Amino acid sequence: MNSGYKMNSSDIPSRTLKAFSVNGEKNSIPVDSSSSTLADGDATFDSGFPPLTMTPIGAGGKPPKGKDMNGILYSVTLKQRWQDAGMGYPFDSAFSTVAGGYPKGAILPNSSLSGTWINTTESNNNNPEVSTATSTGWVPLSSYGQTVVTLSNVNYTMSTLQASRERIVLNGTLTANIYLYLPPWIKEWTVENNTSGNFYVTLITTQTGAAGYSSYPNEIVKVRCDGVNIFRNSTEPGRLISIKTYSTAGAYTYTPSRGTNSIEVEVIGGGGGGGGARATSSGYIAGGGGGGGGGYARGMLTTGFRSGVSVTVGAGGNGGVNTGASSSGGASTFGGLITASGGSGGSGSNEEQHAAGSTVQYAGGAGGIGSGGSYVNAAGGPGGSMLITVISNTIAGSGGSSFMSGGATPAQGNSSGVGGAYGAGGAGALSQSNPGSFFTGGRGGDGVVIIKEYS
Repeated sequence: MNSGYKMNSSDIPSRTLKAFSVNGEKNSIPVDSSSSTLADGDATFDSGFPPLTMTPIGAGGKPPKGKDMNGILYSVTLKQRWQDAGMGYPFDSAFSTVAGGYPKGAILPNSSLSGTWINTTESNNNNPEVSTATSTGWVPLSSYGQTVVTLSNVNYTMSTLQASRERIVLNGTLTANIYLYLPPWIKEWTVENNTSGNFYVTLITTQTGAAGYSSYPNEIVKVRCDGVNIFRNSTEPGRLISIKTYSTAGAYTYTPSRGTNSIEVEVIGGGGGGGGARATSSGYIAGGGGGGGGGYARGMLTTGFRSGVSVTVGAGGNGGVNTGASSSGGASTFGGLITASGGSGGSGSNEEQHAAGSTVQYAGGAGGIGSGGSYVNAAGGPGGSMLITVISNTIAGSGGSSFMSGGATPAQGNSSGVGGAYGAGGAGALSQSNPGSFFTGGRGGDGVVIIKEYS
């Protein structure tokens, strides 16, 4: 053959479809020779054809046996056919001992024939599949499927075969914080935590002094091991999963969607009610100031929410009726983590009579305050004051604005106050010169809680 011959992909040889002499007569070839095989001229793997078969018959020799030749070629081509079919051999302790261990770079199928191991050390006699999650010198090259384990209140050690798979699914009810031990490989896993209970699972290797990652229920996260420590893969960007909005006054329980690793929370308190206006006599005027807007807070959370959080949406304050006081808006809360207080109610007034050039004000309510937000903690807008100058030139107080809505527009003429929306304050009412009835201040808008979930 030309020494300059180059191998190309088009030169692929034909596959061995049948082992040599598969249907022919053949001897089973022993591994080691013995006195009887030497005396009979039988071929063995350690001696080949013995000297007797190479001695002239006239000098007492024996010819090689055709069945031995068939047996030898059958043994070789049987393995060739197995390899042509894409198969290898799983780890074998007896073979490893005789062979002096597996060489670095050896690739073996795993025992379930669903993946492969690659050897990273020379003369390796270790079984790649152990139950102790310790280093064996073998690491997974590929592995199909996922590993599902059920957890409770005891630590769990994964076998190397379990840990070889790319996805690990955790089920069960946790009644304590526990450890899940993994082999110290350079590897990534996707962990799907379907457990329930107000506890977490720390993913950690069996290496002494290793640092781990704490996985909480309802989390899907990709983690990475550097050969010692396990940590969340910081190069994995957060993806917006869902937006949950609570905009009707009441109490709720927030439960994160599967795969949520962080949340952004916005909280707006309820708006204060506007002041009311009594029925006035001819030539008199009465009215109210606007309610204050609810406070606002916004922040990002990565912990403290995974087992569910109580959510309260503050109700808008009621407007004043006749000469009765208006009420403040209720606080909106996300657990005890982020809070926005409601706006104060606007003041009402008795009937007034003023000459030209005189001015009287009835104050609007103060805005609520946000707290606990890592991004923003802001006050709602104050309610506008009712301003009395002359009967023909008077308006009630406007509602204070919230982060999501302008305040209610002020009443003019004989009318009740307009209600606020999304935490904005209600407007004050206005009564001018014997309208025949009293008027009610506008109701403040209910607060809002918005939660954006990220992977």
